Amino acid sequence: MTIFSEIFTKSAAFRPFSISSPPCQTMLTAIYSAVLEYGSLECTFDPLMTPLDMEPLLSLACNSPDPITVQSCSSCIGVMLNRMDEGSHLEELKSKVFAELDSCTLANNKAWLCTRMCQALVYRWDERSAERAVKKFVECLTDKHTHSDTAHLTRNVLYPIHQGNRMVLYKQRFLLTLIPLIQPFISNPSLLSEEVSTSLVGGVGTILQTLPQSLISSHGATLYPVILNNLQPGTADSASIHLIQYLIANIPGVVVMELDSLVARLCELCTARAVSVKCRVEAVRALQHCATQLHYTHTHLQREVVVKKLRKVLGDRKRVVREVAAETLQSWLMLAVNR
Repeated sequence: MTIFSEIFTKSAAFRPFSISSPPCQTMLTAIYSAVLEYGSLECTFDPLMTPLDMEPLLSLACNSPDPITVQSCSSCIGVMLNRMDEGSHLEELKSKVFAELDSCTLANNKAWLCTRMCQALVYRWDERSAERAVKKFVECLTDKHTHSDTAHLTRNVLYPIHQGNRMVLYKQRFLLTLIPLIQPFISNPSLLSEEVSTSLVGGVGTILQTLPQSLISSHGATLYPVILNNLQPGTADSASIHLIQYLIANIPGVVVMELDSLVARLCELCTARAVSVKCRVEAVRALQHCATQLHYTHTHLQREVVVKKLRKVLGDRKRVVREVAAETLQSWLMLAVNR
């Protein structure tokens, strides 16, 4: 789908860029529709465009109070960063985007532009620019002003632009770049306020749910604290609990190091009324994984607590939860027999 060629050949007609001008509104509507339907990097553009053509959009992305305008302009810039041929124009555009990010003061605007830039540069993988983009992304995720907006957009960073081997490689590169940057905050949570730390854990947890599980298991010791902290009634979903089940089966040595905390969080999810039925079922199944796949020497200390909680879950209002709880309770009761 080509939406930029026709628009930008007429760009001189509406410079200086006015948000209220009909051509501008038409362009933003077209970009936003394309983003919603095809994803931000599935559009094509006029290869003759230069960074000068993008300056109005960049200005709007950083300064506009309108959310749709910010999303559209940021997505358009992401397209340019991803699709533009290597050369002086690309380097100039990168420099302009990084400079605007440094000076941007609006939290939502900065979060959108940073996320789209990170998505584009990591995907095309110019090592220096990609690492700088991921660093900017982590800065936004740990900044007291932008952490909340950035955390809500983390899933966009790993938007599945293409499937297959290239997409897996893209995710692997991103993860390997991300881990050293978040390691200090995982090792020493006191570096961040509780609110910012929650955004970091939630944002990184969202990213981990989109990664191949084999990638996560190879970095399990580093990432497990983030995954574990994401298991809370307000943030956990079935994908994060599936991830825990996978880690229990594949890297039990890491899981047992924090088994007390894991069991406590899973028990809380099982009995919390605010948690969805699907999450309650998966949390109970994760407890069953603990009983059947971890060694008795690690689980017997948790047996009394888990059995008490599961007997409470047997009174859940949903039959599917009660059925899984009965199976899991049987597994925990049989621990002493099967050791």
